Amino acid sequence: MDILVLSWTATKNLIIARNTQVVPVQFSMEDDTTRCDVMVSLPMPTHQRLNINFSHGCQNNVVLHAVDFGAKDTDSGQPGGAPAGGGVREVFWSPSEWPGWWRQLASESAGVFSDLQSCDAGQGEAALRLSLLKLSRRYRSCLRASMETVTASDEEDADTHRQLLNSMEMVWNLSEIVLVDQKRGGVVLGQLLDWVRQHATQFDKSAAAVTEAEMPEKHPDYWNTVYGMVLQGRQAAARKLLRLHSGFGTDPFVSADELLRKVPPLAEGADFELRWRHWQAQCVLRLESGEFGYSPRLQTLVKILCGDAVTFEDLYQEMGSWYHLMVSYTLYSRPWVGIFELRHAAEDSIEVFGGPSQLSALDQMLQAALDGDIHKLLKTAQATLPDGWLTAHLADLLCRLPDISGAGRPSFLSELRHHLLVEYGSALCASRSLWQLGAVYLDQCGAPGRARLALLLERLDPRTDRRARKIIQMAESRGLSAVASSVAQVMGRRAMAAGQLGTALAWALRSDCSALASQLADTLVKQYTSSGRFASADFVDNLGSSMLKSDRLMFLGKYREFHRLYEEDSLQEAASLLVTLMTSQLAPKYFWRTLLTDALPLLELQPPAFSTAQTYDLMACVEQLRRSGDLDESSEEVRLLRQALADNLWRASIAEDSVAS
Repeated sequence: MDILVLSWTATKNLIIARNTQVVPVQFSMEDDTTRCDVMVSLPMPTHQRLNINFSHGCQNNVVLHAVDFGAKDTDSGQPGGAPAGGGVREVFWSPSEWPGWWRQLASESAGVFSDLQSCDAGQGEAALRLSLLKLSRRYRSCLRASMETVTASDEEDADTHRQLLNSMEMVWNLSEIVLVDQKRGGVVLGQLLDWVRQHATQFDKSAAAVTEAEMPEKHPDYWNTVYGMVLQGRQAAARKLLRLHSGFGTDPFVSADELLRKVPPLAEGADFELRWRHWQAQCVLRLESGEFGYSPRLQTLVKILCGDAVTFEDLYQEMGSWYHLMVSYTLYSRPWVGIFELRHAAEDSIEVFGGPSQLSALDQMLQAALDGDIHKLLKTAQATLPDGWLTAHLADLLCRLPDISGAGRPSFLSELRHHLLVEYGSALCASRSLWQLGAVYLDQCGAPGRARLALLLERLDPRTDRRARKIIQMAESRGLSAVASSVAQVMGRRAMAAGQLGTALAWALRSDCSALASQLADTLVKQYTSSGRFASADFVDNLGSSMLKSDRLMFLGKYREFHRLYEEDSLQEAASLLVTLMTSQLAPKYFWRTLLTDALPLLELQPPAFSTAQTYDLMACVEQLRRSGDLDESSEEVRLLRQALADNLWRASIAEDSVAS
């Protein structure tokens, strides 16, 4: 017998230790469990060649079994792993609940997702892109709202969560700019500047510190902040900082301020390019004429305006990222270029920061979005970002983009969308509070989504009656009757184990499981036999057509009807019903003695309640019990019964003869 200890680490890896020896296998989890130790006994032969193998179940379980790696394959004869026998163990863990900000993101974005499914794909291309753009911005609003929630919280990992959400918003925003909101001619520099300003906020922080200083120009970040504002196209902010300098008013500062004031606003068309070239020529002329010769700092500033490549490379550390460098350099070199030229600028900027080998996962996603490489973008995001939120929603959005020249949606995207939605919906179903949202996504995935939803709903733990009813309602509304029946059966058996027979019977009827209904009816009958009273009598009395689902249930309902007729003094009807219960074989044979006992007071009635034929039927039942050994002939009860049957037969014969004559 081997003892296995399963430990989940903070990196969501499953480490299996076997008899204090660590087994060389790791299993990546897909939920938020940070650490959980489980001890499992796995019986198997003690053998050095044996190891532990595993198979991933559904969301929160893993199947462990022993494998003999020294065994030979039966077909090829080559060494290979073979089942060693001895035992298999299925291990479950309880997935931790997602944090509040993530639940907020999932809930709000599910509403946007539902609206996106109803988006009319038949509208014109321009109208469709506008609709998709609005929905994309709503997704980003969900991300920003979650960031605000994280910022307001006092969680230990608040900074990590905020960085995660910020990265997701960066990727989504860039994808929106490049792939969704396509401008005429592909000119997107203005949007990229806004994107950089939103996510490269280091200059905003330093500007606040500089302006609060007693002598701003002496602040160590003064000039870097001025450069940063210019690099982000915020000339007005740069001019305000220049005015804080004690040298402002001198000719070099006045000239630099004038150049900043006359920067042409970004626009499209040939007129803008002419105005920009004319303005930049003025910058070069003033720089070469020596107007800023006595101020190296101002020289650097004007070199930025001139688009000097060497100056930009010198300042790359202040910008901090290749995409900031790409956008800033393009702004002052060729601001009229389209998205395709920007991709070449991106490659140059990446080289400045050490080349492709130095790119982080976030950098790779941003580059893929800029290149329009949807496959690489989704692949990297799925491997990097948790729980598949971004990939599922982004793939669903991009899949709806209209086919246009040079930007048709790839043929793989539709299938990839289905896969990502299934995975994300499955992750939601594993959550204790968000499982209902999972169905919203799986509903959009055709047959695979329906099959996965059926499996996940069946695996949900219906802890309470209310939760069980929700699961059943969700299954029934989607035609998953087998799942609804299975959940109802689970609740019925739980109630039966707790002794709540009426509740258990109600669940059994809802499940349409005749076997469970018969079992419960048998339990009620046996309980009546031992105690002399019915549990849940009111429920049984109101079974109605439900009693047709099981012979035993029909007997139970008819037997209760017998008691009701007896109490109402409808003795002839009660007697006929009692005989019918016995002769039709509806009554279980172990209950015949109880029915015969019930017949005793009816056998003594005058005029007789039983006819001669009915009396003979009762005598035949007594004889069957005698032959099967279920009747003690020496008991007083049996003697009285036989006497009552004989007396009733005599009276019934006389009554019937008198009627006939």
